[in-house]
Amino acid sequence: MTQTAVMTIFFVLGVFPKGLTAVIQTQQSVMAAVGEDVHLSCQLMQSRDVVQVTWQKLSPEGKKKNLGSYNKYFGQTVNPGFQGKVEFKDAGLQNCSIVIRKVMEQDEGCYLCLFNTYPDGSLTGTTCLQLYGLTAVIQTQQTVMAAVGEDVHLSCQLMQSRDVPQVTWQKLSPEGKKKNLGSYNKYFGQTVNAGFQGKVEFKDAGLQNCSIVIRKVMEQDEGCYLCLFNTYPDGSLTGTTCLQLYGLTAVIQTQQTVMAAVGEDVHLSCQLMQSRDVHQVTWQKLSPEGENENLGSCNKYFGQTVNAGFQGKVEFEDAGLQNCSIVIRKVMEQDEGCYLCLFNTYPDGSLTGRTCLQLYELHEPILQIRESNSTEETVVSCSATGRPAPTVTLNVPQQDLYFSHNSTVSVTNTNATVTVTTTAVLSGFHGNDTQVGCAARLLSVPEIQVFKTIPAVKQSSADGEKHFQNHRFIDRLSLYDSDICFSFFRF
Repeated sequence: MTQTAVMTIFFVLGVFPKGLTAVIQTQQSVMAAVGEDVHLSCQLMQSRDVVQVTWQKLSPEGKKKNLGSYNKYFGQTVNPGFQGKVEFKDAGLQNCSIVIRKVMEQDEGCYLCLFNTYPDGSLTGTTCLQLYGLTAVIQTQQTVMAAVGEDVHLSCQLMQSRDVPQVTWQKLSPEGKKKNLGSYNKYFGQTVNAGFQGKVEFKDAGLQNCSIVIRKVMEQDEGCYLCLFNTYPDGSLTGTTCLQLYGLTAVIQTQQTVMAAVGEDVHLSCQLMQSRDVHQVTWQKLSPEGENENLGSCNKYFGQTVNAGFQGKVEFEDAGLQNCSIVIRKVMEQDEGCYLCLFNTYPDGSLTGRTCLQLYELHEPILQIRESNSTEETVVSCSATGRPAPTVTLNVPQQDLYFSHNSTVSVTNTNATVTVTTTAVLSGFHGNDTQVGCAARLLSVPEIQVFKTIPAVKQSSADGEKHFQNHRFIDRLSLYDSDICFSFFRF
């Protein structure tokens, strides 16, 4: 029986580890200038029965828009709204690519290619488009610092001559939603929208230079603001400036961001740094829709209370009126987000602190070693899954060995984790045992490392070399099923 036949048997028996990481090859990031045509490609690296390939655009809110698809039976289709903007370049079931014509700011973001296979289901690749060259078109302040109660001036200037019918100012909410504050129109002049009159005023209401004033800023005014120059024929050009308040931040001391692993207990604390008459402290969870859920409160007269629906999940640790902290037990994905601590004081009213919980997970990487056509080369591949996307690095301690032809592929899984696979060719063997390693890193989490040893060549003859090749092949398979490997030796 040939080695090829043996490998086929092992694959059918499931000895090779399953995984989607190396299945799709795509670009992680594509850089382009405004107005260029951009080529995005996805290639299925293993033979599968593909029924349809679909391209999607991922919105900042996490929603997906179908751009078009290539079907096994009906061919290619570009969806309404994208015809003339998106075209298929290579419309195949194994290799599918699109072209986005004359990219603008609104085209920036991440795109998904979904290979709908049978019986494995959907396999997804992700590639992100990042534009350069647009930033110099609009000049604005990146960050504006102000004290609570001050009037704040935000400005935007279009640095190139364009035909601008209208300039619109928007407030970006923490959930990514946009509220229109007002606009200046070429024909109708300036308008401040209902709900912002008396709060927002135009200072320089021009089509090339447009600025607003926000009167007596409060905590709810903190955040990022967009100025949109609606130009013809280029479409909308956007500048962003963020308002950050100081003065209130010193009143309440809290963690800005808390990192935690899935399943851990998380401690969130808020401390009032000035002496105030506090009647009650309330903890809230900020929902993606902007509504707040009350988790519990500590009252001056009635003590602490955890609201129904959160009992057993949320507990008070320090239930005081100046220093109040809670513990969230065994955090899961749905617990991720921002939390508010509200100190209800007299006569100042409510003072609010905000802390955001970000979850991570990092699984042990899987290191694989495959034969190549050369005895002095080996293909090394390492996959690691985490949230957010981990960094995967291959390493070899011997100085005379080196990696080449490096490639990295990322796949976003259905549970929001990302699997990153790095593959490279290890060259420079001289007949000695060789140890290769893989490290997976994620944020400030301690890295996870795994190692494998490629055994030395023990015979120099042609037969010995062939024996060594089989020995190395079986040595790796023994990691998965020693009984099958023993049967192979007997055979």
